[in-house]
Amino acid sequence: FGGLVAGRAYYIHTTSLAVTLAPRVLFFLFYGVTLIVFLRRDKGFEELINFSLTGYFAYFIFNPGIHENHLFLIVVLSIVLFWLNREHLMVMIVLIVMSNINLILFYGLGALDLGFSRVIANVDLALLLSLFNVIFFLVLWMSNVRPRKTIQAVQSPPTLDLAVHE
Repeated sequence: FGGLVAGRAYYIHTTSLAVTLAPRVLFFLFYGVTLIVFLRRDKGFEELINFSLTGYFAYFIFNPGIHENHLFLIVVLSIVLFWLNREHLMVMIVLIVMSNINLILFYGLGALDLGFSRVIANVDLALLLSLFNVIFFLVLWMSNVRPRKTIQAVQSPPTLDLAVHE
């Protein structure tokens, strides 16, 4: 815990339940609701991929000890989802960009040094990206778990056949 060292945040290692309990509870809450909604919906491969992406994204956002490279599976799932349904283009693009920016912010363009300062106006860019990631997750999660409106066929009332039959 503490401030940045040479413009970088270092790993926080803790076993304190006070620090790790809230994120784990949030993960189980979001993941559990995602799983329940998936089980109650019509099943199909697209839904499986979409809800797998959403559940794994909950894991990435809320579990302590997750690293930037864990976004790789989310990117792969988003590409498969886009391949199945072109309506998921923006989700795929945002997740691919998010994954790459995460890697650059934490590891730089080279493996040895960032090569730039992540701090602008005393704000670590990783904090801003984290806030964006959480907001994007919440929007994606809400769009997947909210009740779906079904279009019901409008039925015309039965007509009476008044024709005279001989």
